[in-house]
Amino acid sequence: MIKLSQGIVKPFLSVIFCSLFILPGLVSSAESQVAQDYHMSIYKDVQGSTDAIELFTKAEDKRVFFGVTCSLQSAMPLIQVILFDDEIMSETPKLLSIKIEIDGKALAEELQGIINVVDNTEELSNKIRLEIVTKRGGSFQALQEAYKAMLITMQQGEALKVTLSHRTLEAKEITFSLKGLKQLLQSNQAVCY
Repeated sequence: MIKLSQGIVKPFLSVIFCSLFILPGLVSSAESQVAQDYHMSIYKDVQGSTDAIELFTKAEDKRVFFGVTCSLQSAMPLIQVILFDDEIMSETPKLLSIKIEIDGKALAEELQGIINVVDNTEELSNKIRLEIVTKRGGSFQALQEAYKAMLITMQQGEALKVTLSHRTLEAKEITFSLKGLKQLLQSNQAVCY
């Protein structure tokens, strides 16, 4: 009888221990803020410090989103364009050439993006991560600085034009607002760079 109760009690205590000490670190509480054309979700750790942020905006009259995600767990920000419905470019992964203009001025950095196709019962989309092309022999620190410079330039602009192109696909130009990005990102920039 004693062995049976220990066989039940030990797994039960393990479950309680996990839910009290491990899960709170994995489940972040999120709070939201909005500034002009941007929405931001802030994820905090168990101590209440900001652990990650997600900012996004939507293109006018299209099911197309632009987003920036920063996390203390990642050395680089995630900058992406998400295409839904009729805006989808491809049903298979493809490497895209990306051009960015901020207020009509082309960004000097060479960019690329890989189409990640999401096709399930909840969602059909193309998620395209915008990446700075790494130069041969370039340092990790130089890459981090390039992302930081790109985000700072975006914060100073009003409009972002993204051109997505591939030799076998029709090029797509999308314009996003940058209004509100600076207001939300500035107070949380330590998470991004």
